[in-house]
Amino acid sequence: MPTIITAGDASNGLAFAAGNDGAVTIQSGLAGAKVNALSIAADGRVSTVSPKITGMAYARAYQSVDLALSNSVSVKVPFNTTVFNVGGNFNTTTNRFVATTAGYYYADTHGYFYSGTGSSTQYISIYKNGVVYASDTNLPAGVPATSYVASLIYLAIGDYLEVFAQKNAASWALYFQSNDTFFNISQISAE
Repeated sequence: MPTIITAGDASNGLAFAAGNDGAVTIQSGLAGAKVNALSIAADGRVSTVSPKITGMAYARAYQSVDLALSNSVSVKVPFNTTVFNVGGNFNTTTNRFVATTAGYYYADTHGYFYSGTGSSTQYISIYKNGVVYASDTNLPAGVPATSYVASLIYLAIGDYLEVFAQKNAASWALYFQSNDTFFNISQISAE
C-alpha cells in the first residue's frame, strides 16, 4: 500500500507543499537539508530538480617529469600536477589523496614504462594507508609497456591513497605525460 503524505508531513525524508497558486512541490532529504525533487505547476507542467552534489571529492593527477626506476625497487610515483582537484584532497607534495569524508571511492592508475631492454616484470599498485590494496603485474615482451589497475575502495576519514611502480630490470623509466601516467580518484558515496 502506498504511503500518503499530507502537507507539512516530513516523515520518511519527504515533504509535500502546496502553494496558494495551486502548485505542488515534493521535497526530499533530511530536515534542514531539503531539496525540491518534483514540482507540479498549477497548469499541470511537471518538472524535476537534480540537486547539486556537494562535498564529494574528485582528483586527476600526473607526474610532470620522467621517473627512473631501479631494478626491483618499489617507488612512489610523484604525481606533482593536478588536472583537477575538487575538494582539495590530493596533495602534490606528499603525492597522496587523503579522504576528508568516509565513503566509497573509485581509484584507477595507469603507468607507461619505457627505455628498458628485453622483457621484465612491471608493477603498478594503489596503496591504501601504506599497504598494497590493488596491483597490476605485467610481463611485456618488449618496450614500451603499460600497466593499469582500478578498484573500488572504502576510505574512512584520514585514510590515504598513493601509487607505487616497480620494474624488475635496470634502465627503465615511467613516462611523464598526463595521458600516459596518471592517477584518478572519484568519491562515489559518502556516509
